[in-house]
Amino acid sequence: MTPIVAAAEVHLKRGEIPKARARLAAAAKVEPRAYEVLMLTGRVLEREGRLAEALAAYEAAVDRNAANPHARTAVVGVATRINRWEVADRHLRRLLDVGYQPARTRYALGRVAQAQGRTADAAAHYREAFRLEPGLEMAPQALQSLGIR
Repeated sequence: MTPIVAAAEVHLKRGEIPKARARLAAAAKVEPRAYEVLMLTGRVLEREGRLAEALAAYEAAVDRNAANPHARTAVVGVATRINRWEVADRHLRRLLDVGYQPARTRYALGRVAQAQGRTADAAAHYREAFRLEPGLEMAPQALQSLGIR
């Protein structure tokens, strides 16, 4: 992480959005398509409530560094907040393909399926999440929310 990006991160954590944006602009002048710059852009936009733009920045970060799961988890987080279920589903499946937190990824796939009204798919994902991680209490609770024990 460059010092400019690190400084922007500090400002963002302090809630100093204008200062974070100024540091981000400086970093973007040096390397506008850098993974760290794209991720920070997404975080700033997210804090500003500009979720569709944040999603685009996170997706650009995925394109820049597809091997890093953090960009995909950011995409999933924002996509679910703006009901872009197909985007969330696609990125969750890629996370599953690379073995990223399988139980929690299955659980998240269940949440996406449930939000889309695909109850049978949601239940299957919740069951698999619980099978993979028996201590994952969210999974049986989610099954109960579907009326399944």
